[in-house]
Amino acid sequence: MADGITLEAIVHHFKSFKSNIQHPNIHIFHYADMRRDLLSHTRKLASVLGLKIGDEMLAAIAESMQFENMQANARASAKEETLRSTTFKDPSAFFDSASSRKWEGKLSDEDLLAFHKRLAELLPEADARWLQSGGELPV
Repeated sequence: MADGITLEAIVHHFKSFKSNIQHPNIHIFHYADMRRDLLSHTRKLASVLGLKIGDEMLAAIAESMQFENMQANARASAKEETLRSTTFKDPSAFFDSASSRKWEGKLSDEDLLAFHKRLAELLPEADARWLQSGGELPV
């Protein structure tokens, strides 16, 4: 469990959207894919929303969505009540690290075996692989 969220809850969330992927208003984006190629995913998001945005503007939007830029601009764009919040004394703290796979180097081989065993019980292999790393969403 990380951040109070169980593996079962994460898998349930994924499955609930994937089971409805045939609907035109359901689109699944993976954080790792966005980190790998934010511009093409920004373009895809604009398309999903029916927005016609030129390449120059798309590049500017993607640049503003870079983790480092969002973190740097968090305090400047935070509302006064957010600045007084006890949850985020520093609004940039919301933008933690822009990384996935935070368990690497922290879990033992035994922990990882238990994780992969449980994940295999919950999801087909292709879905488990996508959930961990992104890429092409299995159908």
